Amino acid sequence: MMRIFFTDPSLIGGLLKSDRSKLALQSSKKNPKVKRWQLPELVDIAVKNKQGNENYSIYREVNVDEARVIKEVIGIDVSGYSHGVDESSVRHALKEHGDPKVERARGQVAITPDDIALIPEITNPKKADSITQEHKSVSGLETIVYKKKIDDLVVVVEEVRSGRKRLSFKTMWKVRSAPSAI
Repeated sequence: MMRIFFTDPSLIGGLLKSDRSKLALQSSKKNPKVKRWQLPELVDIAVKNKQGNENYSIYREVNVDEARVIKEVIGIDVSGYSHGVDESSVRHALKEHGDPKVERARGQVAITPDDIALIPEITNPKKADSITQEHKSVSGLETIVYKKKIDDLVVVVEEVRSGRKRLSFKTMWKVRSAPSAI
C-alpha cells in the first residue's frame, strides 16, 4: 500500500478535482486517501517501521524556474514533476550516513533526522549552492546532486523518476567543513 503525504497543506486544497483523482490513482487502490504529513513525521514513521516502503511525502511541486534550472543542468524537462521522499530512502540515509564514528573516519559528519527535514531547503535551486548531474543510480536512473553549506557541506541526491514524474530523495550526507581561521 503506497500512501502519499504532503508537507504543504495548500497542495491538497488548491488541487483541481481532476488533479486529486490523479493523486488518488498514485496511492494504493486499497487505500486511495491522500493524507497530509510533515517531513519530520515521515522520518519518525521510517525510523519506527524498520522496514517497508508504504509511506511517502511529497514536499514540493517543481515550479517553472526550478524546471528550467534542472533542464540546463541535466538536460531533462521536469515540468510537472514533484519532489518526494519515501521511508526506505530515509532509513537508507540514516543507516549509511548516520553513524558518527563511521562518518568521522570518512571525513564526514553523521546525519540526523533533523538533517532529513532540511531536504526541501537544500533541493531548492534558489537556496542550493550547487546543482549538478552525477552518475546514474544503481537502478539506472538519472540523478541530481544538490549541495548547500549549512555549517558543514550537506549533499542531497535525488533520482529522476520519469514514470511517476517525481524527483525522489535517494540519500544524503554531510562533509565536514574546514575550521575557519581566525
